Amino acid sequence: MTKFRTILFSCACLFGTVALFTSCEENEQGVTPGSASSIAVPNELNAVVVKTVTFESDWEVVDKTDTWYTVSPMSGSAGTVDLEITVQDVHTGLMEREGNFMVVSGADEGTLFYVIQDGFPGFSQDVFKAGISGDAQDYAIAVEGNVEFEVVSDADWFKVGEITSESTLLSDGVTLSKYRTYYINITAQANEGEETRTAILTLTSEEGPTATVEFSQIRSFGEVEYTRDFLRRSLVMRFTGNWCGWCPNMNHGIVEAVEKYADHIVPVNMYQGSGALSFPDINTYMNQFGISGFPTAVMNYYAMINNQQPYSVITNAVVDAAEEAVASLPAKTAIAGVVQASETSFDVNVNIACKEAGEYFVTAFILEDGIIGTQADYVEGTTHTDYEHNAVNRAVMTDYLGDSYRFEANSSNALVMSLATPTNIRTIENAHVVVIVSYRGNFKGEVASGALSYRDYGYIVDNVVDIPANGVVDFSYEE
Repeated sequence: MTKFRTILFSCACLFGTVALFTSCEENEQGVTPGSASSIAVPNELNAVVVKTVTFESDWEVVDKTDTWYTVSPMSGSAGTVDLEITVQDVHTGLMEREGNFMVVSGADEGTLFYVIQDGFPGFSQDVFKAGISGDAQDYAIAVEGNVEFEVVSDADWFKVGEITSESTLLSDGVTLSKYRTYYINITAQANEGEETRTAILTLTSEEGPTATVEFSQIRSFGEVEYTRDFLRRSLVMRFTGNWCGWCPNMNHGIVEAVEKYADHIVPVNMYQGSGALSFPDINTYMNQFGISGFPTAVMNYYAMINNQQPYSVITNAVVDAAEEAVASLPAKTAIAGVVQASETSFDVNVNIACKEAGEYFVTAFILEDGIIGTQADYVEGTTHTDYEHNAVNRAVMTDYLGDSYRFEANSSNALVMSLATPTNIRTIENAHVVVIVSYRGNFKGEVASGALSYRDYGYIVDNVVDIPANGVVDFSYEE
């Protein structure tokens, strides 16, 4: 069992994957000694705190707008007075509640008194999730809360070390918030097995609140071969609908491109106005990429593909652009990962190897295959009733253009993502997760095709991987 130890900071501190701190003077939480204008009150209805103040002339409380406490008396004569601060409302937030009032005495400019009420004890969430690569390593997990706690690990391979914390000053400029970010430093042994394993950290406070940290460690994907060319996959994001009669033609072209240039092209289909097939966030992506008609596809965030007859033109354009990406935009990153999927959640652990330092954006979509439904088809002159829809985008697990990360050169970066299983997924076994790594930039290539035109959307997809539900994908390299 590890007893928590708090180091509070009123100076700037730096931290990375493992928290590194410059020591600052330790101090008890609450009002700093000698701060005459700060009044700490408990989070308890009708609690009364007395603040003794001496005035040299007649005085009066002014500019009091807060209703969750009262001040009594509100005015008086020169001399010493006991100001009674009475709590009128219980605070349910974790951060302290802050209020203030001004007292004017004689000709002075007045004294501003800060009233600070404790937050409700607890953690920002009951369950925290984190993940690491399969290598032996030291790591730090951040947990937010306002209570002291003890930590117990249920796994021998997962050892808890020192716990530090970082706090901020409240608006009075002298009181350190009791709501802190804790950094639980751990040491993990290498995972030499073939499966992802989990350790549970239990956080128990003397004040009652508890929390758990579910820490998953994916199996080791081995040493990254940074001197080799990472396998460079291209993303084709198609905007479509089951009402769109020209859309099967583009789909046919993309499917053939995937078969023709195996393991280098990953399709994602976003449906609009198509009932149960519809992707809820499609309008956000349509606005980002300026989509005005269906079908339209965006490739690697820098090229637009329009519908074209025959479908072979689309096939050739997609393959040519994917080959161009391999030659002109070799991947800076490689992605390996594991997806654990159930009726309740999708938990994704990925390891991103990076050759070149910089800011990257990681996006994750949950897709589903094998959905049988209707589809208008102008080429065949019919509406299919048994059309098979694949790579149907069901949900996005991150910010729509990705969560931002800073990766260092020749680094291996473990990320964990989790989302409650979308209610629109019909069959878990047919689901898969597409993980995209992109960066800011623009690219104008030389593929000459009436089906493809280069655009400046501000981003370039560096690499992408498609991981089946309850499956695993290793690092891959160009042959």
